[in-house]
Amino acid sequence: MTVGGSPITEHRPPTSQSGIVFTANSPNGEDVTTELLLQRVGSVHSRGTPALMRTQGFFTFTEGMLSTTVPAQPGCYACAVRFVRPSTGQASGLVVVGTVRVG
Repeated sequence: MTVGGSPITEHRPPTSQSGIVFTANSPNGEDVTTELLLQRVGSVHSRGTPALMRTQGFFTFTEGMLSTTVPAQPGCYACAVRFVRPSTGQASGLVVVGTVRVG
């Protein structure tokens, strides 16, 4: 899967006490940033609904900086990412990466 020729990285959100850690297995491609999205759900068994995911911010994963934490209140969250090329507005579809419990 590519966004304007840039490889898409995998993100794995682990459980955290104060937020959700998104970790990439490689840096974003040139001129690509990652949109981080969450949806509060009832349990860790929920997958979430793409239309209900809400943007929590954008982060560009680079060599040596392959993790970022999104603050979140205690509860369960479905997590997703979307890859965006800011110079053109081109974006990938949502990639749901899992559901986690915070706190």
